[in-house]
Amino acid sequence: MRFGGTIDRAMLYVKGGLAWAYERHQVSAPGESFDGFGAFSIENKHWRWGGMLGAGVEFAFTSNISGKLEYNYMDFGTRTYSFAVAPVGEDPFTVDMTIRQSLHLVKVGLNYRFDVGKYPVTARY
Repeated sequence: MRFGGTIDRAMLYVKGGLAWAYERHQVSAPGESFDGFGAFSIENKHWRWGGMLGAGVEFAFTSNISGKLEYNYMDFGTRTYSFAVAPVGEDPFTVDMTIRQSLHLVKVGLNYRFDVGKYPVTARY
């Protein structure tokens, strides 16, 4: 959702909503480098949901062309994941990892509006 106002040909706005991301975490160790265990690689894939807040400005250069600059902050919180490790010839064990994820996103854009104001909308029956 976007909420804002205009000053001359500039529109200032704030926005908020839900955000989601698909993430993949991988833990690996090559050869004998992990405390004498053999090579292993494990991964965990899933969707994360969180909130998004942002702000931006859009400026109309002409009636058809505008540009925008926008910043968005997305927070997915903290989550702990367990990775099961089963080295060859050893007892299996789990590794717990706590991951805090947030994203900072800056968007720059150029917009073109086709035929603005040339053809008024009328309905005929």
